[in-house]
Amino acid sequence: MTHPHATQGIRNAVEAGIESIERGIYLDADTAELMKRKGIYLVATLVAPLWV
Repeated sequence: MTHPHATQGIRNAVEAGIESIERGIYLDADTAELMKRKGIYLVATLVAPLWV
């Protein structure tokens, strides 16, 4: 599990083989598709962008 916010950090974690992304505020469509193919979970924090 990791807590990346930015797009590149999320992508790096996915490519490194993480099993779960916590938060993932700036997740892009390409990385989301890669997560789906790899079976990686997203535990979204939907309220965080209101304060960012």
